[in-house]
Amino acid sequence: MKLREITLYFALFCAVNAVSGNNSLLAEVSRPLFAPNVSATINWDTVPSEMTGLELMKTGKTSLGEIKVYRNILENLTYEDIKFNSIEYGFTEDELIFVAYKALGIENLAAFKKLAIENYGPAFIRHESNRYYNYIWDVNGYSVALEYDKISKSSVLLLVSG
Repeated sequence: MKLREITLYFALFCAVNAVSGNNSLLAEVSRPLFAPNVSATINWDTVPSEMTGLELMKTGKTSLGEIKVYRNILENLTYEDIKFNSIEYGFTEDELIFVAYKALGIENLAAFKKLAIENYGPAFIRHESNRYYNYIWDVNGYSVALEYDKISKSSVLLLVSG
């Protein structure tokens, strides 16, 4: 994972927590995370040892401590109309802090947005810049962010522990 991606994950997490309160009733804290196929049973209390087929991708240090980023090599990387490039899981001290679904193409942005609205509701914060489209949902217990990079034509749907 690039330093920019780690920074983005935590910047989005901080922005969501600063801008929105914990009033959202879009989802229950105990609700399993959206995840296709093998990862469908992941909850925020999942630890790496409970998952099969994980491959350690990167480690890094942040204000939260050391982060280990894994990807599950057993997963089918398609879900409905979305073809993922990767699905990554970030852990600190065996605590799941984010899940990142990555895909290429503007068509995947539309599919990601549709999926997020179906799972987390129509209430979101939208921000657009010259390079990025960003959508942020405040979900009770965690945050959801969708980013599309216009230059690389890549999308990331990010779920961050609250």
